[in-house]
Order: sequence, then structure tokens, then C-alpha cells
Amino acid sequence: MIRRMTNGVQRILPDGLIGDSLRCKQRSLLRILSVAHTQQLDTRTLIRNLAVEHPDSYGHKLMRLEQWLAAGSSITTALSHVPGVLEPNDALIIQCGIETDSLDQAFELLLSSAPEVHQNTTTNIIRNTVCYFIVMLIFAIAVGAFLLVFIIPSLAKIFEEFGLELPWSMSALIRFADSAAVFAPLLLLFALGMAILLLSDDFRRFLGRTALGRALPSAKMRRTAGLLRLFALPTSESQPIGPTLTAAAGYHPDQRCRQRLLKARAESVSDADAWTQLAKQKLISKKQGEQIRHIEQPSTRAWTLRTLADRIDEKAFDRTEMIARLSEFVPVLLIGLFVGWVAIAMMQT
Repeated sequence: MIRRMTNGVQRILPDGLIGDSLRCKQRSLLRILSVAHTQQLDTRTLIRNLAVEHPDSYGHKLMRLEQWLAAGSSITTALSHVPGVLEPNDALIIQCGIETDSLDQAFELLLSSAPEVHQNTTTNIIRNTVCYFIVMLIFAIAVGAFLLVFIIPSLAKIFEEFGLELPWSMSALIRFADSAAVFAPLLLLFALGMAILLLSDDFRRFLGRTALGRALPSAKMRRTAGLLRLFALPTSESQPIGPTLTAAAGYHPDQRCRQRLLKARAESVSDADAWTQLAKQKLISKKQGEQIRHIEQPSTRAWTLRTLADRIDEKAFDRTEMIARLSEFVPVLLIGLFVGWVAIAMMQT
């Protein structure tokens, strides 16, 4: 009974809040898919066993993935219907590897890359920031409620008995307290709800699909890095990137990116044209397209693509980490403004 309750609580909690990080779980699934492919094992059984090891929301995603495979779907279709079970760029590489008959090279590329330490660090910072915000919010509400319920009404009553006029700051604070009695509980519930949702990878992925999320510089950089790493796959095998570009246009998780990839594929007749069209569609920078198209040796070009993708990923994660660290000061600033307001009102009174 206790184990069932614990598993139920873990399933409700966001991924990575308890136990291994989400990225570690996704890499475990990558290894299982690779072993199942190379050893010709039953993928469904391996995924089902892995799901038992994760009685949380990620385990539920694994069970959905296993159900799609049990229904006769290909791994390509199953990954498309279970977003978040793999990192989007990793899932795209696997799907394109299947379409271009280069799945062995796709798994080799994914497993040879180092785990995204920066991504785990950023996730931890976001988690700590949200928890810190919740604690500070509860503390501020407790202190503010004590002042607004016990201290300030007493001072207002004293001024009223002596026929004195309250200072403007205290009058404004009292009006704020009267209004806060109505909207403060709703604001508290909204703030706590948003804080908890931000811990969820599914909710953050939903925000990333919005117009604002797609416009973020870090999101564009991660999208570019994923495409460069994807195109390194056929380049390392001295194959044209056209088929991979076609497959990416069909399976990329971003609809607008799929449309741009399709336009780039339709307007290119060679690899050199493809890099120019990718830059024209703003999937890579113009400078990157010009430099890559002039590299003739496939091995050098593949190394350049992987190295450039790693550098762009590092910049994107560093930028996200900086924003996450700066956001830690937001609750302190908001609470400081309120405390300063109360202090000024008390001193003037």
C-alpha cells in the first residue's frame, strides 16, 4: 500500500524532481534502443522493464511508447506520438536515421556525445529558483498578513481616535491591504501553480512551442545546433544531405521549421545549394552556410558540423543558465520592494 502511494506521488511530481534527472533517463532509453537494434532484441520488453524502474511521469511516457510499439507502430511513429520521452534533437536524429538507413551511425553519434551537463545544471537552477520563490512567497505572505491584520489596523485606529491624518504611504498601504484580501488568495494560487508547472518538462516544452518560446535566442541556437549535428550524420558517411533534409522536413517537432526545411530541400540541387538555402531560410546563419559549403572533404566537414553544434549548444545553455540565475533575484526584489514600502509607511506614521 505504501509503495503504491509513493509511486502515485512520484507520477504526479515533475520529471527529475526526485531521483535521476530527466536527461539521464532519456539517455538510458537511448542505450536501450541502441542495444535492441544492434542485438535484435525485443524493444517493447526492454522499454517495459525500464518503465518499471521509473514509477514517475517519465515511466508513464515509457509505457505509452511501449503501447504504440505493441500496436504495430514503428519506432519513428511512436517517438512522434510520445513527445518528451527523448530529447527532441535526439529523436529527430533517430527518425532521420531510420528513413535514410543509417540508424547504426545515428546511435553511434548520439551515444558518443557527452551527456549534457549544462542542461542538467540549468534544470537544477530552474528547480532551485522555483523552490526558493515558493519559500520566499510563503514567508512574505506570513509577515505581510501579520502586519496588515494586527499592526497596521491598530495604528490606524490610534490616528482615528486622535483625529490625525495618516501619511500617504500608510493610507495607500491600507487600501492595498483591503484590495489584497480579495485578490491575494487568487494571486497566491496562480503563483504557486505557475511555479509548479515550470518544474514540469512538458509545460516548458509547451512554452517552447509558443511564438515567444520560438523567438528566444537560446531556442533558435539549440534548433540550429540540432540541425548541424543531424547533417553531420550523412556527411561523415560521404553521403549527400538531401535525403536527411527531406526526412527532417517530415519529422522535425517545430511546424515552422518543417516548412523551412521543405523549402530549402525543394530549392536545392546539391549540397552546396542546400547550405545556401538553409541560411536563406534562417535555419543557420549566413556566415555558417558560406563557411560550411566551402569545406570539400567530408570528414573535415562532419567534424566541423559536430564541433560547431557543440559550441552553439554550450552558448545556448550558458545563456539559459545566466537567465535562470538572474531570475533568482526576482523574488528578493519583489519582497524587498514590499518591505521597503512597509518600512517607509511605518517610519512616516
